[in-house]
Amino acid sequence: MSEKLLRRDFGKNEPDGVDTSYQVWEEGTKLPFEDSTFDVVFSSMSLHWCNDLPAVFKEANRVLKPDGVFLGAMLGGETLQELRSCLALAEQE
Repeated sequence: MSEKLLRRDFGKNEPDGVDTSYQVWEEGTKLPFEDSTFDVVFSSMSLHWCNDLPAVFKEANRVLKPDGVFLGAMLGGETLQELRSCLALAEQE
């Protein structure tokens, strides 16, 4: 995700009294936060781009407070199977 896309909706539709942080994280580096900083770490549709998921999860766990929550969504191995089949058939023709 680009910094420009991340900042596009910054500050829109945020509930009152909730502090948010938007960060673009360079994979393979340590997150710029102290241990046990956050109640929630959220990643939506970006984890499938990571080459080292265990390291990403380790960093998310490090910055979560005890009993904190990690919410993540990513594409799985069988995602878009129909598209893959169509592309394979098209390459054979």
